[in-house]
Amino acid sequence: MAVVTPPDRQARLNMITQMLSTDSIKRSMRLWVAQLGTVRMKQIFAVVVDKVMSDFVAWAYAGTYNEEVQDHLRYWTEHVLSVWVSVFLCVTDQGGVVPAPINVPVPGKAQVERYKNMAYSRLWALRVDELFDIVVDWDDTIAGIDDIKPLLTTPQARQYVSQKFATTLQTRLLHPGASTVEILQIYVSTIRAFKGLDPRGVLLSKVSGRVRQYLRERDDTIKLVVAGLLADPSTIAEKRASDQNSDVLSELAWELQHRDLNAGKNVNSMDWNNMKWQPEPIDAVPDQAKSAKHMDVIGSVISLFESKDVFVKELQVTLAERLLRNKEDYDQETSVIEHLKIRFGDAALQACEVMLKDVLDSRRLDQVIRKDQGLLQDHGDTEDTQEPEIHAKILSRLFWPSLPGSTPAYGDDSEEEQRFKPPLSILHQRDLYEQGFENLKQTRKLTWNDNLGQVEIELSFADGRTYHDEVLPYQAGVIYAFNNEDEDSTLTEPITRTVSDLSTELTLPTTLVRSACLLFVSKRILQPSSNIHDAFTVLEHLPPIPGTLTTALDPSTNSTTFPTHTNADLASSAAAAQVAADRAAELAAQQAAKEAEAKEKRAKMAVYQQFVMAMLTNQGAMPLPRIAMMLGMVVPGGFPFSNEELREFLAGMVRDGGVVMLGANYKKA
Repeated sequence: MAVVTPPDRQARLNMITQMLSTDSIKRSMRLWVAQLGTVRMKQIFAVVVDKVMSDFVAWAYAGTYNEEVQDHLRYWTEHVLSVWVSVFLCVTDQGGVVPAPINVPVPGKAQVERYKNMAYSRLWALRVDELFDIVVDWDDTIAGIDDIKPLLTTPQARQYVSQKFATTLQTRLLHPGASTVEILQIYVSTIRAFKGLDPRGVLLSKVSGRVRQYLRERDDTIKLVVAGLLADPSTIAEKRASDQNSDVLSELAWELQHRDLNAGKNVNSMDWNNMKWQPEPIDAVPDQAKSAKHMDVIGSVISLFESKDVFVKELQVTLAERLLRNKEDYDQETSVIEHLKIRFGDAALQACEVMLKDVLDSRRLDQVIRKDQGLLQDHGDTEDTQEPEIHAKILSRLFWPSLPGSTPAYGDDSEEEQRFKPPLSILHQRDLYEQGFENLKQTRKLTWNDNLGQVEIELSFADGRTYHDEVLPYQAGVIYAFNNEDEDSTLTEPITRTVSDLSTELTLPTTLVRSACLLFVSKRILQPSSNIHDAFTVLEHLPPIPGTLTTALDPSTNSTTFPTHTNADLASSAAAAQVAADRAAELAAQQAAKEAEAKEKRAKMAVYQQFVMAMLTNQGAMPLPRIAMMLGMVVPGGFPFSNEELREFLAGMVRDGGVVMLGANYKKA
């Protein structure tokens, strides 16, 4: 929007004179002045000017945000509106007669300033109405904030802006139809926008309360915040260019890396060398200075949660999932931890540092162990002679959180039926790997967790096609069970396995086995057996694709024919299989999470049992309320179970024979 040089005053008057010199306008002006009088005519004209000014501002500047808006509005007010008003008032004073040439006095500076203030106030009102849209499209609408700031000088104006925006947030954002990612993105943009409006954060504290409370009530808020901090900040530009909403809040990662240097600066500190210092606004809350440290985006988002322990715990879980993936480097995770240490301190993130050290050290140990044990594959070997390769990440058990599906390894006698049993070839490789580790670390021992990790599989079929993918260990174990290991076998029929047989062989729940089979059905690797119930068969030959020519010729016509069947049923069955696989995988994941929760509860109960036995040994027989009180005092983090749950737990100890009950007291047997 370019501001042009205005024409001289006489040229503008000549243009207006030509417009007013038509016969119809002359007659109308004289008639209006004669009927209404000069005073009434000016009153009506004031109403018209007010409407014209409002309509012009809405027409010219709605949805337009750039630095030249105010200059353009000032130009229009000084060189267009004020001249029209002066001409009309002059004509009205002369009884509606338009003189030629017209001689209009120059508008006074005070009068022009009044017009400009009126125009700016309408622009301000327009921007306040658009404030939510400005926040949603933030970065492209920064100039819109500059249109609001000049008139944000009175408590009434500040109160109007905060109430207007809070009401808009409630109606347009804080409802079940908005995703948590969208709410978080707008909350981040709100922090940035209102920091531009009011660097001290008074307005932000007034409008963000409802958003913060609503985000606390959403269960996935903390997961999305942690995922956003660990995201790749370089993807922000790509997402904006594609104009697509993402499930990851990458803006948090960018803020953490680029704004963290100023995180410790307090805008309310008494800097005696600051010549631009201003006192607190009159509408500031008393504890505003105390909450100023949360004014940056990261601090405001993290302060959503009750304590930093909740955030750190979720960070450990998410970080563990990322570190267990197959990645070339962990520079992004390392950078995030280093930046967060500035906010939380080294002690709070000690476990995260150990986790990072584990995966980095595991690469070096993996190379040494595989070389010492002769596990390195010769690239000259054929696929038939190569054995599966195994790479391990050696984790410090005390510093890693309990992950979904992380059950103990096969080989432990307790609860062995609940653990995934890898194929024999993997077990052999694992034993060699364990020997190599114990040779390097003689005071340490490996406990394998076969349910975690990734497996790269390569499948070959009779029709010559191959399939490459990365799957979970139990999925690889299921498809490996369909492998024909007998090299001398002359079987021509594809291998068929039942879900129950696979469940027994792999010591996996049938839900997990079935979900894995349905996954490979969706990939057109397996197909449901038509003869055996709840069984699957390897799809060695794909059906012909419709539209391709067959190799057979019709002898009577000596022409090539198309296949008589279509692939619509195959396509629909594949889609249905994909849906079924997704549903089965979801149910399996839920069951795995429940099993992991139950396992964690059992592990905690084992610790509580030791506390109970120690108390009964040292202090003798004790009633249930006293045991609960003592556990709440001595157990780190407090005893999380009720008296009824403790009663059931003690009843189990009585059944096991470790504790006897004498009246209302419990005593060591």
